[in-house]
Amino acid sequence: MTSLFVFLSKNKKWLKVDAQELYNFTMWVAQSPAKVKDETVKTIENFLNLIYLILNKSAKATRFLFQLLIARV
Repeated sequence: MTSLFVFLSKNKKWLKVDAQELYNFTMWVAQSPAKVKDETVKTIENFLNLIYLILNKSAKATRFLFQLLIARV
């Protein structure tokens, strides 16, 4: 998640999501066991896709962010 935040910040972008929701999600990702990495990555992808649908932004950008996260997880 930190990689995502740094990437967005450097590109002067941010997620349009409730602060508490983002905090809860970030904490859940951080506390997820290594055994469920694939499920965690899929959940991150779903979270970003939900934000994409809400913002109606480029799917290409969403895929890029997801690939960035996979590389760091």
